Amino acid sequence: MAKRRTSGSVRQRSSGRWQARVRDPLSGAMVALGTFGTKADADRAVTLALADQSRGARVNPDRGRLLLSDSAWAWLAERPQLRPRTRELYEGLLRLHILPSLGGVELRKLSPSTVRRWYAGMLRNGSPGSSTVAKAYRLLHAILTTATADELLVKNPCVIAGAGRERAPERKVITVAQVWALAEAVEPRYRALVLMAAFTGLRRGELFGLTRGRIDLLDHTVTVVEQRQQLRDGTLIVGPPKTDAGRRTVALPAPLIPEIEAHLAAYVPADADALVFTGEKGGPLRDHVWQAKWAEARTSLGLADLHFHDLRHVAYPHRRLGSEHPGADAPHGPRLGRRRPSLPARHPGPRRRHRRRPGRPHRAGTGRGDPSVSGRRGGLMTPETRIRCGPFVAHGPSPAPRGTGPWHQNRP
Repeated sequence: MAKRRTSGSVRQRSSGRWQARVRDPLSGAMVALGTFGTKADADRAVTLALADQSRGARVNPDRGRLLLSDSAWAWLAERPQLRPRTRELYEGLLRLHILPSLGGVELRKLSPSTVRRWYAGMLRNGSPGSSTVAKAYRLLHAILTTATADELLVKNPCVIAGAGRERAPERKVITVAQVWALAEAVEPRYRALVLMAAFTGLRRGELFGLTRGRIDLLDHTVTVVEQRQQLRDGTLIVGPPKTDAGRRTVALPAPLIPEIEAHLAAYVPADADALVFTGEKGGPLRDHVWQAKWAEARTSLGLADLHFHDLRHVAYPHRRLGSEHPGADAPHGPRLGRRRPSLPARHPGPRRRHRRRPGRPHRAGTGRGDPSVSGRRGGLMTPETRIRCGPFVAHGPSPAPRGTGPWHQNRP
């Protein structure tokens, strides 16, 4: 005679469906796992739940009745280390995309099929965009991972492979000549802002928070230590850069020096703490003010779909094309303030077609073999080549004299 199972049970409901239940090892109460179309599916659910219990997982039958909305806001409140802009992003994702559909569902009733229907519904509607859908899924996954660790769930129901991966469309990288044209089109007060965004790789918040004391015209460098962000309510906050690698010193290409000197003389007080880029009245440059100026300049050149952040990636493709372009083979990860030295796929640069043959020596000037060039391996890079490379994390000799180099060759 088969031994009766005491830690779980399966019973048929009046609807004809089969309910699976397991016993909570601490409270002794029976916890419902849901209903299934066949007895075999219900038995399988009980078997899997008991296997989870044997590995130390359990579900508190009372706390499992907690609504997702309560769990989500508690999850956010327990993370005071989040940056203000990140907190705003998470609040918006919860309020607009997650809680309207799933907020009233108890955690114990969240299943992979429930999450899958919610995810498919957002993709089917076409709004929000695919990047926002991926962000919302990652946030839900993180919240339910915490719920699983808190023994509110046996298993995280977010099991859609690749759902949290953002697949942003490839962004077009404009030419150096177009950068100079944008600098001519924008108001003179913001000319240096466009040029520094393109040729130093600083983010918008880093440029808006840049002070006069961070620019060293003698050594031709700019030091990034803080950034300034504007919240939805208009509050301005100053904090560290986006990543730990964001704290960096970036070399200024020689053609930028006279542009920066002219800007500092015309618009920036002599105080070292004075902001480099300000509004027309001398106050902090507001996001909506700059966005209006930027939209006017880009539209006048037929670049209506160009984002200001796209300027940050202008220098990279040209550094890979050889001596006729600035920055050839210069390491771009540290210069752009990224943790990883790779560039996102949506800003691709040209790739080398052929690999070097084994045993064949490297040519001088390729940026390989000089351990002083950010640890890269391979051949030699002369000081003259480093100067020609344009902006990168500052090291080596001083930049070339003003008025020389390929930056001027690309200027209209």
